[in-house]
Amino acid sequence: MSKNRLRNLPAEVQLEKAKAIITGLKREVKVAHNALMESEESIQAVLGMVDGKPKVYVPKRYIRSKTGVGILGLGDMHIGKVIKQASVDNYNAYNKTIIPRRKDNLINSFMYMLENERKLAEIKRLVIILGGDILDGHLHEDSQIDMDPIEQVIYAEEMLSDILMTILKRGQFQEVEVYCLYGNHDRMTPRIMIAKLSQTSLAQVMYRMLAKRFEKESKIYFNIAESYEVQFNINKFKVKIQHGHMIRGGNGIGGIYSAVARYLRKSRDDADLNWIFHFHSFAYMPGNRVLMNPCFCGYDAYARDMLRVEGQPPAQAFAVYDRGHITKAMELWV
Repeated sequence: MSKNRLRNLPAEVQLEKAKAIITGLKREVKVAHNALMESEESIQAVLGMVDGKPKVYVPKRYIRSKTGVGILGLGDMHIGKVIKQASVDNYNAYNKTIIPRRKDNLINSFMYMLENERKLAEIKRLVIILGGDILDGHLHEDSQIDMDPIEQVIYAEEMLSDILMTILKRGQFQEVEVYCLYGNHDRMTPRIMIAKLSQTSLAQVMYRMLAKRFEKESKIYFNIAESYEVQFNINKFKVKIQHGHMIRGGNGIGGIYSAVARYLRKSRDDADLNWIFHFHSFAYMPGNRVLMNPCFCGYDAYARDMLRVEGQPPAQAFAVYDRGHITKAMELWV
């Protein structure tokens, strides 16, 4: 409305119109401010900055000692899921006939990297993180599966049992700790119920079956989560693990990396390392204390269209802790 037309109105009407204009301008300023803050957070995340102050990661030369601990992240296997090559520009395919080959590749890749790392340190303890979405479930009507949810539970338990048993035999570890998390795909309810994750997840059944199978093995211990996040310590080094589906956003300049950095900052996180699944891509960001675990099922429409990440080979993650730090973090291509 022009100034001349506004002056011709009664004083009361002019006041109401002016208030409406001011309210609209405040709304526009708020939107612009939020957009500016998101851009700033994105830039900070990309540069590895926290709270506006640069946090620089300076690699140090460590004397490797006999204190190494391996950490193996297994997650986003989506057992039962079908990925057709045509749906991802022939970049990937996934179904139950492909899973056995990837399982063997995973074991061989892990043993190869473990042997290399043992040339530098005596690694006798292993932490395995089962990071959720081991099962694909059947929550979405448009999802393509080649196993129903019960078949997924049985198949996944047998496959994980084979992986763990092989690692125990070939790895010659003195101790193996297994941490079991829940994802968003293995739930039985239409919406996520944070307070009842363990009671509403098919993974709870699978994890208990798996723990039961190994109850006579003295070298392996299971920790089946009752909450969304779990923390464990290696000496004084704090590792916080979560599936990652409660992290929102990721469409800004920094993509999923800025969303993760923002989530950790708002939660006032104090962990030395946050190991996160869900995002179907690998990234190790020491400055932000984050390791993102890649996915076993490989590149799919979710990664391409929703997360907007570049195509990555199907993989899992392996890291080595030594002398108070993560000294190596790598992908295990499967």
